[in-house]
Amino acid sequence: APTEAPTETPTDSPTESVSASPTPTATPSPTASPTPTESPVCFPGDATVSMEDGSKKTMRLLQAGDRIMVAGGKFSDVFAFGHKDANALAEFVRLETESGHAIELSGQHYILVKGHLVAARKVQVGDELSVSSGAKSVVSSISTVSRRGVYSPHTLDGTIVVDDVEASSHTETVHPAVADLLLMIPKMLYHLGFKEPLGSVLYQSTPPALHSLLRRTGISAAAS
Repeated sequence: APTEAPTETPTDSPTESVSASPTPTATPSPTASPTPTESPVCFPGDATVSMEDGSKKTMRLLQAGDRIMVAGGKFSDVFAFGHKDANALAEFVRLETESGHAIELSGQHYILVKGHLVAARKVQVGDELSVSSGAKSVVSSISTVSRRGVYSPHTLDGTIVVDDVEASSHTETVHPAVADLLLMIPKMLYHLGFKEPLGSVLYQSTPPALHSLLRRTGISAAAS
C-alpha cells in the first residue's frame, strides 16, 4: 500500500520584539543667580559697629536712637538711615590693612584717609586709614565682594566707625556740605523727639533718575 507522505506542520515565524525608545529627560534650566544692585551707598548687613556700652552690633540690627562709636573715639546717636534693606544683594569694596583691620563699603561711600574724605573706590594700596584705637593703618589689599543687606546709618556727628575703621556717613550721591544742609531739619526733629524723622523714605535704593539729576546739578560727585 502506498505510504502517505508526512504532513509538515507549519511553524510560525519568530516575532521580532520591538523595544520602546527611552523618553528623553528634560534638562532643568539653570537657576539664575541674583544680580547685585548697582551703586548702593552703604555697608553690608554683617558689618559691625561699637556701642557705647562696649558691645558690638551688626548693621542689620542697628536702630535709630542707638549710640555708636564715631571718629575720634567719641559716641553719637544714629538718627536716620539712607538705606536699610535686608534683602538686597550688593557689591562692596573690601579694604584690608597691615594691622589686620578690614572694612567693606560701597565704592561711592566716603572713608577717612589721613583725615580726609575719600570715596572707597578711589582708595589705593598704601593709603592710611584711621582705626578705632586712634592709630593709622596702611591699606595692604583691595578687593570686591558681594554681600547681603545694604545699610547707610546717619549719625549726628557725621562720621561712623565700622569694623573698627573710621568712615563717614556721607557718600558721593550728595556733596557732604550739601548733605549737611539737607539733614539739618531731620536732625532738629530728632532732637525734638522724633526717633527717625526721615522715616523709611530712603530705605530702598535711590532711583537712577534722581542720581542723574543730582549729577547734572553738581550736587552729586557719584560716577555715572
